[in-house]
Amino acid sequence: TAAVRLRMFSRSVRPAGTTKGGLSWVLEHGLCVTREHDDLGPVTTNAPGVRLSRTPAEPGRPAPRPGSDFASILADAGLEGEVDRLLSEGVVAESLEGESA
Repeated sequence: TAAVRLRMFSRSVRPAGTTKGGLSWVLEHGLCVTREHDDLGPVTTNAPGVRLSRTPAEPGRPAPRPGSDFASILADAGLEGEVDRLLSEGVVAESLEGESA
């Protein structure tokens, strides 16, 4: 499944400049950040690139599981009353086809 392939890929990929078995200069200088992902566990990605002393950048949340935030996106677009209809008509989905929510 896509989730299994994504897990395998995310475990095999390391941030640029890192070495297996130890921290690298990249990690030590905060160029990568590890955050908890709902489905994948800890995920290391690029940290915010800009560093400003008075307005420090904060990393956002990891990307959500596809479809998991569809209701809030529809609500932001003013379609909160249409969620059930859009789901039943297959216009939106709560998860990828073949994946469990």
